[in-house]
Amino acid sequence: MVKLYQEKINNTEPTFLPIPNTILKDIHLKDRQWFTKLVHLEEVYPYLEIIWKNLDFLFSKEIRTTHNNLLCAISESQFTNDKDLLRKPSEYINLLKNKAYYQFFYTQFSPLFKTIGSWLTGISSINYAWKEEGGVLLKIHADMVGSGNISHGLSHQFELDASTVDLIFPDVFNNTFTQNLNIQEYAFNLPVFLLSIAQFPEKLYPESLGVNLAMAQYLDKLSLINQYEKSIFSNLKHRNFTKISILAINQYIKYNNTLDKINNGYNTTINIIRKFEDSLFSDLVDSKKFSNNTAMLSLIQKLGKYGHGYHKRGKISDKPIDDWLISDNFSPNHLLNALASSRYISPGQPDKSTFIKLIKNPKGAMFGVFSEQDIEIVETWIKDLASQDITQTNFLVSNSNKKINSVPIKDLDEKIIAQANLKALDKYSNFTLQELYPLFLHAGCYPDILPTAKNFAQNWLAAHKQALKQEGLPFYPYSHERLDKWLDVQHLHQVNSYIPLEGIPKESREDIINDAIALAPLTLIDGAWLRNASTPARVSTYIGGLQYRTLLDELGGGDINLHHGNIYKQLLESMGIDIGKFTDKKFATSILFDEDDFKVPTFWLAISLFPHSFLPETLGLNLAMELSGVGGEYRRSGDILSYYGFSSLFTSLHNTIDNVVTGHSAWAIDAIKHHLDNIFQQGGEQAREQHWERIWTGYRSLNHPPKENWFRSGMNHLLHRTFKKAFNGKALNEKVK
Repeated sequence: MVKLYQEKINNTEPTFLPIPNTILKDIHLKDRQWFTKLVHLEEVYPYLEIIWKNLDFLFSKEIRTTHNNLLCAISESQFTNDKDLLRKPSEYINLLKNKAYYQFFYTQFSPLFKTIGSWLTGISSINYAWKEEGGVLLKIHADMVGSGNISHGLSHQFELDASTVDLIFPDVFNNTFTQNLNIQEYAFNLPVFLLSIAQFPEKLYPESLGVNLAMAQYLDKLSLINQYEKSIFSNLKHRNFTKISILAINQYIKYNNTLDKINNGYNTTINIIRKFEDSLFSDLVDSKKFSNNTAMLSLIQKLGKYGHGYHKRGKISDKPIDDWLISDNFSPNHLLNALASSRYISPGQPDKSTFIKLIKNPKGAMFGVFSEQDIEIVETWIKDLASQDITQTNFLVSNSNKKINSVPIKDLDEKIIAQANLKALDKYSNFTLQELYPLFLHAGCYPDILPTAKNFAQNWLAAHKQALKQEGLPFYPYSHERLDKWLDVQHLHQVNSYIPLEGIPKESREDIINDAIALAPLTLIDGAWLRNASTPARVSTYIGGLQYRTLLDELGGGDINLHHGNIYKQLLESMGIDIGKFTDKKFATSILFDEDDFKVPTFWLAISLFPHSFLPETLGLNLAMELSGVGGEYRRSGDILSYYGFSSLFTSLHNTIDNVVTGHSAWAIDAIKHHLDNIFQQGGEQAREQHWERIWTGYRSLNHPPKENWFRSGMNHLLHRTFKKAFNGKALNEKVK
């Protein structure tokens, strides 16, 4: 990322954790490390101020492109008008000469495709999917991630293309992915930018529309790269992301005069894409990059650093092999030169080389360390040595194979993060639910609210866990069969609990209207507990895919007429109630609402910000939510609404899509089973029972905790218990130096 604090702040800054600038300036991370933190969403929270500064710097730079770039891009002939912006697809084909080139090519695109659609996760979610352009953006994102079906997503299909040249990539949240030295550092730059902008959807909404158009245009151009009448990116064929992205912009600018900001986002992204392409092309035209020597050097780089301590006996060039492998002095270049002229290698004769016997023979000292592909690289390298002057050989180390840590890497100290979190907790300790609701909803504007959100969720769940100790689990120990039996009982209960309305309901018309108003803060954000299921680390998993499918349905699948919140708002309007926009900062303080109306929705928003920390609880909460949609009370509510002349579409819709056979309830059960299977494989029966308890705690959490003042008392206890320790015994009113 760019160097910090060279920029002039042009946007109103979000409110960040109180970490001193003097400390933030000392944080040095490469794009590879930023990528890891951004993919692991919760890990990046303490670093959001740095992310913001970098984005502001990028958007404030003067980019030398024509003023009409955006206008060209949104015209019907964008591919002819802006052909100078990106390289022609045919240019790639001329460079992809063999398997090694294709492997390199796909590998450099892997960080982008493993996080495909990341820039849309904010501007297509709860806060925006109810609007016209937000629905369009949600459709684009859903198309990119397969609507929650992993096998249909662009990421999975990209991996299928890459597998044709024997490439397999780990999961994007697996550290082995980012530690793959075959991925060049520059390959992380564009994905880091795209992941970063998703952190601030409210602050950078118009810029994000421009970013999306640039990415749509780029993906559509990549789809035109063909070799032997076959697309190199078969996953991109017939998508036409550009056309629908232009539609989103046109819908937005009808009511918003922000074309300059959209243009800035577009140009900035095109500039970053250009840099990526320039770096990629520079490597593809470098024949040394694809020589056998380079492949061997990469192999030594990959395996050599783990060999120290296992080679105390042998020597190369009169130097113990272990000494060559000491991490501080490890030089793949020098080691490879020495190995080439050592007794372990017979140039031109792999079968007679001792090194091959050591790594290939089952009795060899290094058997099993080298894969079949690795051994093939070594054998090819030895064959080629016959035509080289060993004494003059100098294998150049490419930039990507230098030590990743050649620049000191410095993370934030955990104590500094803890102190900043506690200060932020204190700042919001006296806020009411009606004040917290908009802050949790717009967390991108208030990153310093995140510790309070986590504490809110923890206290809510802790109260339910305490009550669970008294009431017990529905069954123990856990098994899939018992869960299925429990579900059958619940389903039967739901069916039998429905009593058709006969005559006049006991609830008056006024009662129904008042209840509908009280439920508005909850219902207008239907699906909010799953809002981060769209992030790359979640939606790329089986469980995350199930959650995303549910979220997508709650948001209408991009059709604002089917958006559950919009349907509910229409119901309120038919009652003569103008509820306003739930995204407005003053919505929660309306005289229409009481404080209690915000208990559950505020919890939804809080828990959704920590999808990893509270995954088991979210699975349980999700099941409770979906089962509530098929209950007798829901059906009876529909009858009463119809009796008074109101639409019952909202209730009837949930009765169908939440069903326990093929609907949301079935998906929720499937996700729970899958999670508990994973936990059992990792930690055994005890770990599974612990997670089952957490899931059931989440199931209970749909209702507000039984204890009054649970949040305030929990907050005060946390502050008094930890402040003194965090600040080395200083009183709360003492200044911390």
